[in-house]
Amino acid sequence: MVTTRQRMVCISAASFANTACAGSAGDNVAGTSGTAQNVLARVQQAFAKARISKPKGRPMLDKNKLSRTLTHYYKHYPIAKRRRGQKHKTVTQKQAIIDHYCNLGKPGFLKTVKDICKKFNCNRKYPRRVTEQWRQRKGDLSRKRSVQMKTVLTERTCRALMKLQRANRRKTDWELKKLMAEGGVIISRRSISAHLRKEKVTRFKLKYKPLLTRKHMQDRLAQAKRLLHDTFENRIDVDEKYFEIESSAAVEKRRHDDAPEYTAFQSRKFIPKVMFLTAVAKPNIEHGFDGKVGIWRITEKKTAQRKSRNYERNEEYDVDVTLTGERFSKLMKEVCATAKKKMPWLEKRVVQIDGAGPHQGVYKEVVEEGKRLGAVVERQAAQMPDGNRNDLVVYPALQRQVDKLCEGERKHIDTVVKAVYHAWDNLRPETLHMACEIQRVVYASIIEHNGGNRFKVPHIGLRVEVQPYIYELNEYFDTRQEIEREEEEEDVDDSTDDDAPGQVRRVNQAELVATSWQAKEQGRKRHNGYMKGKRAKRQSSESSSDESVEEADEQFMVPTNLPRRGAPRARAIRK
Repeated sequence: MVTTRQRMVCISAASFANTACAGSAGDNVAGTSGTAQNVLARVQQAFAKARISKPKGRPMLDKNKLSRTLTHYYKHYPIAKRRRGQKHKTVTQKQAIIDHYCNLGKPGFLKTVKDICKKFNCNRKYPRRVTEQWRQRKGDLSRKRSVQMKTVLTERTCRALMKLQRANRRKTDWELKKLMAEGGVIISRRSISAHLRKEKVTRFKLKYKPLLTRKHMQDRLAQAKRLLHDTFENRIDVDEKYFEIESSAAVEKRRHDDAPEYTAFQSRKFIPKVMFLTAVAKPNIEHGFDGKVGIWRITEKKTAQRKSRNYERNEEYDVDVTLTGERFSKLMKEVCATAKKKMPWLEKRVVQIDGAGPHQGVYKEVVEEGKRLGAVVERQAAQMPDGNRNDLVVYPALQRQVDKLCEGERKHIDTVVKAVYHAWDNLRPETLHMACEIQRVVYASIIEHNGGNRFKVPHIGLRVEVQPYIYELNEYFDTRQEIEREEEEEDVDDSTDDDAPGQVRRVNQAELVATSWQAKEQGRKRHNGYMKGKRAKRQSSESSSDESVEEADEQFMVPTNLPRRGAPRARAIRK
């Protein structure tokens, strides 16, 4: 067996024996005894020069093995002629190569790359390489390179740079370079960016957290210890959130040639927004509860005094208002009543609210009304938004969906309202179940930090631990949603057959495609209605032409007794 090292030494020795093997093939070398003896002698000298000793239990390289090695080498790696010519091409030659390479096969130019290599005495890769170089340099073929300033970062310079960077965290590399120059240190921008990269200085978004006092930390710690091992089966979290038309803190990634869309408001301090109150709980498969108690828009009913393009005279419409104590008390009655209706298997339901200003004035009234409806209303600890599942998980999930749905749409309050309701309907029970798991981990982190909030939410890896239950949860509610959708379509078909006055209204085709996400849903419903009508035609041959026309018109009929905007959007539970 010939080792790789012996083979390489053999090849290097054969390169010395040019007189013996340069003009002959591998077979001639192996077949000529004198030549083989000369090569073998040179191999022995090469072994001695490389200080290769005879290994134990392995014979020295003999004549036959040497012949086979040389035959294999010269068969697969023939001796190539040494290239003779200019080492570097001139600018004129490079330009000629580029012209021929970019116009291969055209009249007046060479046909193949092989012809270019033969004419200009270069290898096959050179035309492509010099053409790419010419394109990168934008037509500059000179061998001159841009002179860069060599900067030596001493320990003192590094300390000064890091101190300057900590004092000016929002400054760019160019601005840091100017500040360093003002201090008498000339340093290139690339050296600054390389050093900051080495020190792992990266950009991140600032997140403001509530300022905590000793009393706040004690209250947070007490609530975390009390609810750390809670199952969250009977707990309902209630909170409010503003959804703006355009978020001023939104950061978008765009190309340099992709201009952002035009956005204008009367004042950047007063961007139009709408407030929603949501109530969430833990999903329960046994009772068919998806965890969504309800969502309510903070509005007030008003009557139009005169006819306009938006409303008819004496027509009622919703107006966004500020949440006051009186309005909050009314909403809490609806929340408790809805929770009692959707969670009847519980004898005791705990409704958790925060300590906002409008809540404090009517807290006693809300507690008494909750007792009457079978709910215990309690306040969460002050300065503790991470103790509410809405702020922790639900609102970020809704905000992401609303931003996606409103992208490219008209900047209007109605667009945001439709997007919020659509995002709420598509909120999966999986998210609400994971919110309970994350809430438990947050309570553990609060206890670990003695009531503080200087920690990151450690929810990575939780999904793997509860994966089997989440799979079962998704499968159950997806199946139930399909059944409810079919029942809704059947109800729509039954309502159109009754022809009851006031129950059915004709809508314009433009209303059905008002938004992109509604267009797909309406198209699917119309297709299903068309297929059902087609099956009915096949089964009953007694249908007349007038009835078929009425069936076609009924595809554009929708019932008017839909739930109003302020009512809960969750569907009735199918038992």
